[in-house]
Amino acid sequence: MSQRYLVLTLLAFVACGARAETCEEVPSVAASFDIGLLMSGTYELVLVATSRRERGAIAEGSLTLRPTSSSDRSPRTGQLAQDKNLADTPFYGWADLDFLAVGARVGSTAASSRDPVFPGVLVRLVSWQRDYPRNTPVLLVSTGANRRDDMLLEDGGGIGLWVRRLGVGSFAGEWSRWGLAVSGSGYFCATLVAP
Repeated sequence: MSQRYLVLTLLAFVACGARAETCEEVPSVAASFDIGLLMSGTYELVLVATSRRERGAIAEGSLTLRPTSSSDRSPRTGQLAQDKNLADTPFYGWADLDFLAVGARVGSTAASSRDPVFPGVLVRLVSWQRDYPRNTPVLLVSTGANRRDDMLLEDGGGIGLWVRRLGVGSFAGEWSRWGLAVSGSGYFCATLVAP
């Protein structure tokens, strides 16, 4: 059996695990995260709502992550990425999912932006949240803080996906609003389906 076949078989097996019926809430946060386990690629993403009138609703779709680089350039504006520290923003990406179905106030067009300087998704490592360890990965979806130009916006709409568990080819946690805009909340699971 070739190594490539084994890897593809493993990915196919793991991919089956992200479906909504197996996505469960992660009750506690890891003591620390090995950020090296977070990989670029396409993930199956499942969001489950636990609040508001959408409680119990499920949205399934895809999430794609790519490594950030200081040479990332916006195809729309021509601007180069201006990250102060690339280690704090290791990945950018985009998501294709019906966020409104679970009460997440996210614009689908903004979430699906593939522009590396104005991405739909930006992974940030944060160390300021109580009850979370240093360098907790948070996936910002359609927020003002997704910008990688020289403008700093920390508020507005969008959601944050706070990682509570990180493994090889998968991660899971809780999601809620990122800024002041009212939004639902819940939990999520992401499983790598293609590197």
